[in-house]
Amino acid sequence: MHHDSAPTYRENDNNFVLKNLIIPSINKRRNIFGVVLLAAFALFALVSVSVTQRYTSTGSLRVPLSFFEYNSQKSALLDARVLQRYLQAEGLLGDKNAQHLLGSWGASFVAKHVKTVLSLSKEDVKNLADINSKVEADANGLIGFDISYSSNSPESAQNLVRITGGFVQDILLSESLKSIVLAHLGIIRTKKHEIQVALSKQRLALNQAEFRLASMRDIAKRYPGVPNSGPLQLLSSTNEKESARYLSPAIQVVALETEISDLRAGIRVLNINIEQAEIRQRLLESVKRLSDSEITGSALMKGFEKNINDFFRKADLSDDKLMEVKSEISLLAEQIRSKRIIAVRFVSGPTLPKERSAPPVLASLIVAFGLAVLLGLVVVVIPEVLVVRGNRKSIDQAY
Repeated sequence: MHHDSAPTYRENDNNFVLKNLIIPSINKRRNIFGVVLLAAFALFALVSVSVTQRYTSTGSLRVPLSFFEYNSQKSALLDARVLQRYLQAEGLLGDKNAQHLLGSWGASFVAKHVKTVLSLSKEDVKNLADINSKVEADANGLIGFDISYSSNSPESAQNLVRITGGFVQDILLSESLKSIVLAHLGIIRTKKHEIQVALSKQRLALNQAEFRLASMRDIAKRYPGVPNSGPLQLLSSTNEKESARYLSPAIQVVALETEISDLRAGIRVLNINIEQAEIRQRLLESVKRLSDSEITGSALMKGFEKNINDFFRKADLSDDKLMEVKSEISLLAEQIRSKRIIAVRFVSGPTLPKERSAPPVLASLIVAFGLAVLLGLVVVVIPEVLVVRGNRKSIDQAY
């Protein structure tokens, strides 16, 4: 029995696919195709408009900062835990924009939304000839940050920029204050040690001078006939101590008493210096203890200023040594405040956008319609493809 050969399907023929697969599929499942098309178009249009049609707010935060300062403080800036501490201190943890920042915060997120603004371009730095110019360029490395966010509402975008700017200012204040306090603590401890060494030397010299004075007074009593003044003889021009041996005992007594008076005055000055160093050290150590408790930069600055006021509130400021320390510490606090609070500000923005920044709505709708058509075709054609394949398999088995 002779069987005819199986029919040959022109699977690569576009007209064949269109006439015998796609169009029949649409006709058979016209209602399904229409429902899927409308639903998909509505969904894709909504998503497209909500994603692409957004409000963008920008702000330029002025922050004079060297590259060394920026690199040393960058890790704290990227730490989400530090951001959470700041948001909690500011009462913003319940804010949806703050929650969005907290959930997304990281190196890539910050790099996308917070751009550094250099005082010199990379080409400018390469063209600097001498090392002094490069050091000066590093000292003035950054002039600030450009911050930008996009959101579904103008207020939300503006709020994201404002929160980020506030956090940047706070973390730079905190890290700068910690660095300055630690640096000054090191200097004060070293200076205090140097003063103590100098004080020990002064006291030893005073003991020696007092012993020589007692000896010289004893010699003067034993030789009362030696004139107290008169022409000096056999003076050595190379050694002061040797030359003093040829002066009369009475004159040497006067010289030793003068030396002892100077030593005692020097010891008093050194004791005052030690007292002042101890006051400075106590104040700065109190700030260091505050910084170890993981508080915000704003709280740390307020604690520093409060410690200064509390310490000197009951002090006798008519005492020059206390007044000098108060002036120095207050000046340090004011310099930090000026550098990291007053000087850090938005020179532009955060802007409140009035229009959406995105492609035209019509373009988004066309894209959404195209995706909807594709999805509709997939839904209605796939069942037909399965049917065709099943029929083909049956035919192949029959032949």
